[in-house]
Amino acid sequence: VAQTKGHDGPIRGLAFNSEGPFIVTAGEDSRLRMWHPSKLQEIKSILGDLGSVESVALAPNGKRVATCATRLTTDEM
Repeated sequence: VAQTKGHDGPIRGLAFNSEGPFIVTAGEDSRLRMWHPSKLQEIKSILGDLGSVESVALAPNGKRVATCATRLTTDEM
């Protein structure tokens, strides 16, 4: 089993595209990270939203990413 350092906190979402050599992870650190899975190398990291990024999905062509983030808890509403 291999490990690599990436998110500061738990990973909340993972998406991959069968046609592209990368995966995308979403985390509580508000970041999206693109990875080369066989090399365990981070390709890119971007700030996804103001809160924890809870889920991520890739378009079938792998050219767009959709996310869902938590900004408020029910206690804050």
